[in-house]
Amino acid sequence: MFYRSIRTAARCGNQSLAAVFCIDKGADMNGIFLWGTGHRDMAEAFDPAQVRDLPFPWSDDVDAFGPWRDVFFLHEGPGSRCRVSEKRGDAPAIFIAGACSSAMALAWHFCSLGCLPEWGSVLCISQWKGVGQLGRNWESPPGNLYAAVRLPDNVGYGPPAGSLLTGYWVAGVLRELGIPAQLKWPNDLILDERKAGGILIQRRDGVVLAGIGLNLTSAPPVEKLRAPRAMKAVSLSETGHRHTPLQLWCRLMKNGPYCFKESLGLDPLSFNNRLLDFLAFLGRDILVDDHTGALYSGKLIGLSRDGGLNVTVENTRKTIRSGSIYPLDDS
Repeated sequence: MFYRSIRTAARCGNQSLAAVFCIDKGADMNGIFLWGTGHRDMAEAFDPAQVRDLPFPWSDDVDAFGPWRDVFFLHEGPGSRCRVSEKRGDAPAIFIAGACSSAMALAWHFCSLGCLPEWGSVLCISQWKGVGQLGRNWESPPGNLYAAVRLPDNVGYGPPAGSLLTGYWVAGVLRELGIPAQLKWPNDLILDERKAGGILIQRRDGVVLAGIGLNLTSAPPVEKLRAPRAMKAVSLSETGHRHTPLQLWCRLMKNGPYCFKESLGLDPLSFNNRLLDFLAFLGRDILVDDHTGALYSGKLIGLSRDGGLNVTVENTRKTIRSGSIYPLDDS
């Protein structure tokens, strides 16, 4: 990262900045930042000291990645409030924010400022407008993982496969940690046929962001879910897996560039063959909701070249490119 000198900091017009570092807009944005500036209607002002008062797992994360040094973003002006981890390393920027509308909205804000590079990301403690599939509200209390990451601009898959590629990456890392994650087409992460997380892909002006949510310490109760077909939710802690948001996210960020580079080098058929090991309900009867009001059953047989779901319905092969699926009881 390119830090301005203390002498330059003094020229920023605020004498209290003499003991901090300044960061230029357009500088190499590497490191882990506790971002406390806030933004009207998007993120609350955030004092990094507040993190220490949070219960597990955030209190553990702040201690594990300390000490933290004050920094000043020139493009934010005199109101800039931020700290950087001394253990920042060379990875693209990770911005940790307090309560915000959503990690995705904040990531777009940082993109507009020119300080979210490829594989740069936002990790927030809680969200008040978290977004799930079809724009549904995503329950976002503190303790879980809520993140958004800027993917490589050359990601060329359509929306279903974009979610599947991201899901393949996340599920692969979870399996490395001993968590038997599966992908429920098109954008859910599940454990034991219960929803543990979700993925949202957005594109604007050539920029691709992936929003990722994982239930680490809590999951929405049944009464909060969409009745009557909603899959029950589960947290990783319920299944005996204890992980903190920042440490897990750093593990994902370390693996992500390699996974995407390798996957994007494959032809669609080879990539889909890898995905089949992660695909939930393969070979089983499912219920399909195509979001037009039609419901029908079929057998899940695989994936199409463009990331759609191949299903046999009354002995006829059908490719689903939009909708939701649910497992049918074996009975």
